[in-house]
Amino acid sequence: MSKHIQLEKIVHGAWKQRIEGEAEQPWLASMRMRYGEPLLARFHQNYQALCRLPRRTRRRLQRRLAMSLATAALLLALSGTPVSLTVNASAVSGDTQIAQVQTGRRGAELGPFSIQSQDKVVRSAVQPKGPAATIVVNGNNPGTDCTLDDAIIAANTDTATGNCTAGSGDDILDIQVNVNLTAPAPVISSTMTLEGNGNTIAGDDTFGPLLSVNATGDMTLNDATITGGHNVGSGYGGGLYVSGGTAEVNNSFVTGNYSNVDGGGISAKDGATLTINNSEISYNGAPNYNGGGVANRNATTTISGSVLVGNNAKWGGAINNYLFGNLFLNDSTVTGNDSNREAGGIVSDRSYLRVDNSTISNNTSILYGGGIDCLRGCNLVMNNSTVSGNSNSGSGAGASAGLYVGWTLPATATINDSTITGNSVYGPGAGLYVGNLGNVTLSRSIIAGNTNLADGQASEVVNLNTITVDDYNLIGHAGLTTAQAISGLTPGPSNILATSDGTLPTLLTDILYTLLQNNGGSTDTHALPLGSPAVDGVASGCAAGMEDQRHLPRAGGPGMGGPFCDIGAFEVQNPNTRVFMPAVLNADTAQNNTQAAQPESNSASFVMSLLLGLVTISPLGFLKNTLSRKANKA
Repeated sequence: MSKHIQLEKIVHGAWKQRIEGEAEQPWLASMRMRYGEPLLARFHQNYQALCRLPRRTRRRLQRRLAMSLATAALLLALSGTPVSLTVNASAVSGDTQIAQVQTGRRGAELGPFSIQSQDKVVRSAVQPKGPAATIVVNGNNPGTDCTLDDAIIAANTDTATGNCTAGSGDDILDIQVNVNLTAPAPVISSTMTLEGNGNTIAGDDTFGPLLSVNATGDMTLNDATITGGHNVGSGYGGGLYVSGGTAEVNNSFVTGNYSNVDGGGISAKDGATLTINNSEISYNGAPNYNGGGVANRNATTTISGSVLVGNNAKWGGAINNYLFGNLFLNDSTVTGNDSNREAGGIVSDRSYLRVDNSTISNNTSILYGGGIDCLRGCNLVMNNSTVSGNSNSGSGAGASAGLYVGWTLPATATINDSTITGNSVYGPGAGLYVGNLGNVTLSRSIIAGNTNLADGQASEVVNLNTITVDDYNLIGHAGLTTAQAISGLTPGPSNILATSDGTLPTLLTDILYTLLQNNGGSTDTHALPLGSPAVDGVASGCAAGMEDQRHLPRAGGPGMGGPFCDIGAFEVQNPNTRVFMPAVLNADTAQNNTQAAQPESNSASFVMSLLLGLVTISPLGFLKNTLSRKANKA
């Protein structure tokens, strides 16, 4: 039998298997019936392309997606764009291979794999930073194995150490086993890449940090789990500590670590540069101080495509950005974190914070800013983002659950194209509280559906200093009077005041869908129903190239964006665009909402942006899938 015929049989077998599995995913069956035989042809092409990838690359792709190749091929087929996957030989170093997906349209990223347009690489997987030696970490016994400790020393000194070969320049540590540390690993003081290959670097909950990078160090960590760090002294970081050096964490888990000071998961300070891509920072703690997940002190941290969940601290359950730090949060989710004092989500104190295309949701605190606390000289810029469902158990002035700005020193916030809804607190300003030293500019944003659980004071926005609200915002809903919704501000004529006695009284459910869910893209959003006053609400028009939180285009047809942008983080799309219906994937959370569905455009990049969230529409779908796989493996 020829190889061609064998491959044909494999492809048709995979198609048959995918159809047989539709009993558990009826939405796939409806899609297959809708698009008929052309879908089989596209599936055929995409499945063949996936099968031609090297075995190691296929396995890493399947682990990242938490689905079979057949399901991935079908989702690509539904995009309507033929896709060619190739391995870039020039980007292969050791066992690290980079899969490139050619689509002919705008690219998107998927973990260590890059989706590219024909003429532009959006982002390649991290590559070693120069000529490198490869040191294979093959065990935990220093008498017989090359251990991680010895490998780090060999890379730092370019000298053979223990059973490890000598490093040479920018080294690769190829970790082939789960690493069980009995003490903190040697400090990384040179340039090296730790290829985790899905393995775990674990402590025993008696010491930390597990990994450290000093001012001369430059570490890249790929595809690994860091867990079991427990820094009980006065040091920084439970899992990873970066002091003045550079660290990049890609496609990894930092989970179950603790610090008695800052950064239960990761601490970056003293001019350090930290980058976190496509990773999960979860269930770490710094209950006595700052940043349960990440502490960024006088350092620069960029977090992209990641989830921070279940972390705890005294100040900043997920993140504390302080003392002249710079922190950039892109396409990420901060959810389910809590604080013993201020900001279950993010504290930014005397620092610069930028939040783009991200969701801050369901975080809790006792005082000030359940979602984000911008104080003492903070400068916050938030674009195309959602602050939803955060809560604060404190009471009285300044106990805002969504966003708090200004305390002790002047603080500034600029909020553009964002949605603040569903936050609750026992006091005024559940959505946005501007303190007596706060200065806020609000543009093209929705603040509606936030709740004061106590005294009936203004629920949506309270301003004690300076707020500029004259750029097509929508505030309040018809369940509140203006006095119950806002205090200390007078919205300008371009704004919509949707309160019962406002300029356009509108029920909350007619403004937005109150369910925060996967409406496409990498983060959850609140969709807009047809007829919402937020649709086409930006009468000044839409600048070319503008996108919403999901990176879908702003404006798209009369009543669907038209020549005008929609208000808030979500842009309703053109009804003539074929759509996916993620709301029907889970009957428990489905709404009768056609516009929550996303365009099934002819771009594979759009489909790939859904791959991590389409199997389950939970915002933590990828997290749950991964934890399930780890449990089954154990």
